[in-house]
Amino acid sequence: RDAATIACARTARAVVAPTAWHAAEFRRAGVRSVAVAPEAVDPDLWSPDAAAADSEARRNVSRLLPGPRPAFRVLSVFKWEHRKAPEVLVDAFFAAFGDFDGAELVLRAYRPSWEPGDR
Repeated sequence: RDAATIACARTARAVVAPTAWHAAEFRRAGVRSVAVAPEAVDPDLWSPDAAAADSEARRNVSRLLPGPRPAFRVLSVFKWEHRKAPEVLVDAFFAAFGDFDGAELVLRAYRPSWEPGDR
């Protein structure tokens, strides 16, 4: 836990967390008013069936990821930072798929413009 974050959260009227786990961690740290507002991902929209039916999406994917389509593609979208542990994701991918040519890991990582550091 980040002590500064918890200290700030304790002074807030309310804290909104993205998952029940996050909310439980804030409560365990003594934050009294915590609500959960799940991240807005519609699993019906992002299903393989929906993708198969969306010709524009297929064209965009083909444009962004040219070449033969792998049998198995893993897409991970995240903010690039230490706590997201991108090295764990990459290690796990290669531990699971090894030299299997039919698997592809696609990363869409970003660093917000307001954060310091090299771009």
